[in-house]
Amino acid sequence: MCGYYRHLIPDYATTIHILNILCNLRTFTWTGVHQKQFEELQRIFFTKPFFVQTDWTKQFFLNTDGSHIAIEGILMQKQDDGELQPISYYSRT
Repeated sequence: MCGYYRHLIPDYATTIHILNILCNLRTFTWTGVHQKQFEELQRIFFTKPFFVQTDWTKQFFLNTDGSHIAIEGILMQKQDDGELQPISYYSRT
């Protein structure tokens, strides 16, 4: 389910990385690290909205980042109060 919404979750690839590793192993051991990442995903899903609707009359901003583990991009727009709000996220391990 999380993968379907990955473009709306900030830093998705890094957050889910430890859980993806488990899919490739024959033995499965759930540790505190895995539980922490799972709870972080729950927090993201069940707290205040983490993106805004696109307003085609406002300027777009694109932030990108990369590391040895993942790459990501965030498409944002400046709101009336001057704050940048995310519209969509992209990330990949």
